[in-house]
Amino acid sequence: MKRYCFLIILIVLYYSAYAQRADNFFRRIDSGWGLSNNQVNTIFADSDGFLWLATVSGLNRYDSHSFKVFKNDPLDPSSLPENIITDIFEDHFGMLWLLTNNNCYIYNPELESFGEAHLFFDLNPNFTRNGIRSLCADGQGNTWIGNSSTGLWLYDGSRSDLLHLYHDADDADTPSSNRVMDVLMGDDGKVYVAHANGMVDVIDRTTRKVSQRIDMEVKATFADGDKDFRLFVDSDQHLWLYGPRVGEELYHYNPEQGQVLIFKAEGSGNEIRGVNISAVEEDDSGRIWVGTDHGGVYLLDKHTHKYSVLRNVPGDATSLSANSVTSLCKTDDGIIWVGTFKNGVNYYHPELFQFELYRTNPAIDHRYFSNDVNCFAEDSRGNLWIGTNDDGLVYFNRKDLSLTHYRHESGNPASLSNNVVVSLCMDHKGRLWVGTYQGGLNRFENGRFKRYMPKAGDSSSLADSRVWQIIEDKEKRLWVGTLGGGLDLYDERIDGFIHHR
Repeated sequence: MKRYCFLIILIVLYYSAYAQRADNFFRRIDSGWGLSNNQVNTIFADSDGFLWLATVSGLNRYDSHSFKVFKNDPLDPSSLPENIITDIFEDHFGMLWLLTNNNCYIYNPELESFGEAHLFFDLNPNFTRNGIRSLCADGQGNTWIGNSSTGLWLYDGSRSDLLHLYHDADDADTPSSNRVMDVLMGDDGKVYVAHANGMVDVIDRTTRKVSQRIDMEVKATFADGDKDFRLFVDSDQHLWLYGPRVGEELYHYNPEQGQVLIFKAEGSGNEIRGVNISAVEEDDSGRIWVGTDHGGVYLLDKHTHKYSVLRNVPGDATSLSANSVTSLCKTDDGIIWVGTFKNGVNYYHPELFQFELYRTNPAIDHRYFSNDVNCFAEDSRGNLWIGTNDDGLVYFNRKDLSLTHYRHESGNPASLSNNVVVSLCMDHKGRLWVGTYQGGLNRFENGRFKRYMPKAGDSSSLADSRVWQIIEDKEKRLWVGTLGGGLDLYDERIDGFIHHR
């Protein structure tokens, strides 16, 4: 097996120095929406379509409209035994297994009750809740359980029996060790088992024998103690091994090439120090999402090894709510859910936002203009004039994404008369007409503004300084609607206005 190492340097994802299109927008859900606590430990989608969010203060069931919160009630023995849940899994019966730091509890969805009892514990006296790390149903009436102390277990639904698939050093068909950290089903119908030493077994669920052992070439050994590895298998059966409390490496195994590639995240500048991998998921387009502690989310292209980084942008409610990511989960509708350490949960889907969004950020953009936009006009080149509510006029070149800003300049009569722009119109001669609030009408051509304002005693002057609308009709006449002075028709012969009230 060949081994390659790629060093990925984490960077802070800023919007460029000009307003640029963002590709990933999030919506947020937090305690204000009914979530019991904004510190989300894990997210799990069950077979009934519910989304479960475990927090440090209770368990939340979300039905896409509202939350039902489960908490411990000392007077109710069927209530949630502990309020801090660290992991959630589902067996083939539809029961949820809730892991805590010290125990494992079972949720019965039919009774909506919690407890410790389960058939599995009755079938084999050697099967205990201590050390359970992972669990998955295989779609054939069986459930596979990984235990960090006793190894791999299998509930055989056809026999209603719990089997111990233990490691035997003299039998190559058995698991690599009895320290199993993760077990899951791949889309290929095979069972993937991650061990504390970084080995991954591929098991045939029919024969229950190991068909392949994959050495992920990690540095962990049993002498180092248990390594809390997590495994993700993507839609192409590429393996992704990582450890939330192990280190910064992300191990990627490509089965077609038989290669292990190591992605290592390191801090860049003062913003990020010691970034750990916390979660891995895949979206419907095949991008690999990598959640990190304090580093936001990487979006990886596993074929080109190129990546982008999604991070919180101050003042941008569509950015990631926090950079400390605790969990990732994709639901059947293709939505990616992102749990954070203290800022609730985010969700993303490419169809949530149907419009491309252009914005600037004052914290990082020296050519910042207000995102409070009132109006637009398009010129003959397809470029846009943008009227803002308090920051003047902006010309946006859609080809090179450059911005040119026009503001009122005190003492300069050739500048914009007022920074509150409420209406725009391009006439047939290519001149831009700019209506302002209390600044009258402006005509822009050859790089200069000409102002039109009401003048006492001049019947051909503008009727009101508050210009609310400007249009050019099919006869190429320019009409100006004012807020309090009625409708004006521009007469180019006198460079003045005819009033209609």
